[in-house]
Amino acid sequence: MNISPTEIVRLYRVWTSMMYRCHNPKNQQYKNYGARGIHVCNEWHDFDQFVFDVGIRPNDAYELDRTNNDLGYFKENCKWVSIKENARNRRNNHYYYTHLGKMCQSQLIEHIGYTRKQFQRAIEKYGIEKFLTMFKENQLPKKRIVADITEIVGKKFGNLTVLKLCEDKSCGIKYFCKCDCGKETFTYRHRLLHNMIFSCKYCKIKKNKEKKLENIYKKIKSQITNNKIKISDTQSFNKDDFIGKKFNKWTVLSFAKYIKGRGNIYLCKCECGIEKEVAGYNLRVEKSKQCRSCAYDQQINKPNSKRWKKNKQTNFERYGIENILNEYESNRNSTS
Repeated sequence: MNISPTEIVRLYRVWTSMMYRCHNPKNQQYKNYGARGIHVCNEWHDFDQFVFDVGIRPNDAYELDRTNNDLGYFKENCKWVSIKENARNRRNNHYYYTHLGKMCQSQLIEHIGYTRKQFQRAIEKYGIEKFLTMFKENQLPKKRIVADITEIVGKKFGNLTVLKLCEDKSCGIKYFCKCDCGKETFTYRHRLLHNMIFSCKYCKIKKNKEKKLENIYKKIKSQITNNKIKISDTQSFNKDDFIGKKFNKWTVLSFAKYIKGRGNIYLCKCECGIEKEVAGYNLRVEKSKQCRSCAYDQQINKPNSKRWKKNKQTNFERYGIENILNEYESNRNSTS
């Protein structure tokens, strides 16, 4: 038998691991083999005889398997099998006795065409005995059709064209997509199928900016048509345009500074003589008409206002009771 040196080394590793787990009590797997009475036959204690009986492995994906797990290693009980077949011939597998014979759980699931979750739900709902009877009579409940995850490759969803399936599936099924703008991005399957995404994040940001600007334009246009603001309020001004002009009680003296978010700030003087820094926008839209002391005096002198009631004593002392009552009655008659 012509065997390459590399294959001899691999077969020797298989042979030594088999001998250790069956005859060496210090081996970690001895409890599952030697302690259960699983031993290697006397002929296979010789490595050459072992190689002669089992032959060369078909490929690296094959393993040495025992047909009957309760018997030891000898020629009639051993054969080379695939990893999948070897995994289905273990003691800890769940076996079911069907009309087709003894089958492990993974074999039964594969034969029926269910997923593992679908099989578990069916067992919880019907019970194993009823489920096997339904399987024999070909009356199993309809199973959910598992979609082919590669079917949307090449299709277009909005501005995104699906190029390929992402290899990393640890966080779900993701696809590598290309937007019409040329940018490439990853996205999930359910977001594409349920119309939750139409473009890359850059196009989305650009679209949101355009939408925001459009809303601002519509709002300003509606306010201008309803005479809520003047066209002059929306125009841009130079910092020196306000100097020397008068806005209500304010007279602009000079340009003070520029503050981001507030605009140009001007040094203004009120008619009462107080100087204060006021924003140019507040002057334009008449948000600031006078200084705080003038506004306070105006509220104090206004009858029936909250501040007038608070300072009733000082008002009586300043104007006298008769003057205040006469002013109040005249205001009342004019409104009526």
